[in-house]
Amino acid sequence: MPGGPYYVISNIIQYAMQMLVFEYAMESRLEKWKTFLIELATSGIYIWMMVNLPFFTTLRTFIGALFICAVVYLMHKENWYFVLFMTAIVIVVTLIGEAAMMLMIPREMIMSGVLFEKYPLTAYSIYLFVEAFLYMIVALAVRSFRKKYKGMNSRMPWLLFAVFPLSQFIVLAGTFQAYLYDEKSWLPERVIPVLLVCIAADIALIFALRMVSDRTKLRVRNELLEHQMSDQEAYYRGLTASYEEIRKMRHDIDNHLYTMQALMGDGKVSQASDYMKQIIKEDRSALAFPSCGNTVIASYLTRKSEEYMHKQIRFDTDIRLPAYLDISNADLICIYGNILDNAEEAARQTADPHITLLTQYKEPYVTVLCTNTAPEKERRKTRRIPELDRGLGTKIIMNITEKYDGEYTVEEENGIYRIEIILKNISRE
Repeated sequence: MPGGPYYVISNIIQYAMQMLVFEYAMESRLEKWKTFLIELATSGIYIWMMVNLPFFTTLRTFIGALFICAVVYLMHKENWYFVLFMTAIVIVVTLIGEAAMMLMIPREMIMSGVLFEKYPLTAYSIYLFVEAFLYMIVALAVRSFRKKYKGMNSRMPWLLFAVFPLSQFIVLAGTFQAYLYDEKSWLPERVIPVLLVCIAADIALIFALRMVSDRTKLRVRNELLEHQMSDQEAYYRGLTASYEEIRKMRHDIDNHLYTMQALMGDGKVSQASDYMKQIIKEDRSALAFPSCGNTVIASYLTRKSEEYMHKQIRFDTDIRLPAYLDISNADLICIYGNILDNAEEAARQTADPHITLLTQYKEPYVTVLCTNTAPEKERRKTRRIPELDRGLGTKIIMNITEKYDGEYTVEEENGIYRIEIILKNISRE
């Protein structure tokens, strides 16, 4: 049976590699190097359990996994169900590596302890190399998923997905238990298919996570587009209802033209010019967004202005957009919708809620700048869609910014939250 200083050292290295996987794929409570050192300091307890608990038993594997899960949960900001999922994945990968190693070595050498007495350095080196390779694959896969497909943060999906590695854990733990008592149970033709099925299931799991997260993002986008359609419908309904008002405006225009003609006829050119400037100023002030040529954006922001007025949130705007851009209206609505929803959520937690939205177009760039009051200490946000991650809106903005070769910056200082988004006016459809 394994034992001795090589065994202790190999377990410490393996524990350190597992913690590196968590550090790479998850968000730490402290700086990553500090978190890793603290986690490494707990390896003493882990090694004590590994040495004193019986080898190749389900109890030993279960207690070790439970200890790792507790350490990771305490040292990271992730929800407990994601920590459970990650721990299960890492432990299953560890068991797969151990099983692969045991397939390469005669059972008699392991059970008699000859392998660890005569070739400890070689045996543990090969084992750690195999485990390091598997850990690297897991870390890269999870990090890639978290980076590109972040958005699923409710309890139920992660618990359902955790069933995959947990079921593999039970199967592999039972296989190791049989290894102690039944030599025939460890025949390659029996064990290799089990390992291949476990590996295939883990690969399928990553793709399933990607598909579910993509659908979640699409749901958010559709919700924003439905909101846009509702705003446009209200906008055009208002135009139809104001038909009589437009007829009155035409009558007023005739009167204005008659007045200016009379002034010009009397040689009062200066007075006619002043009168015309006054009429233009009054006409532009009647529009909610006189400098915004994009009617879709104007209708959406008009609706937002009405909402904020009703909620007693001060909303200052200066929107300067042309009628047509290569940037799609759907993407612009996603930008405005996400930043304004987040701004409203933060501003409502302050004594004097205030949002300022500025947009300008200077060929070929559109710049959107939003500032809002924010509480001094971050409070827990209420999700508009319960199963979505709070950071999904930010992820959508970043994806759109990348789509149009732009930039996205966020700053917070003295109770003011500031977001600036720059998009290049290029078609990406």
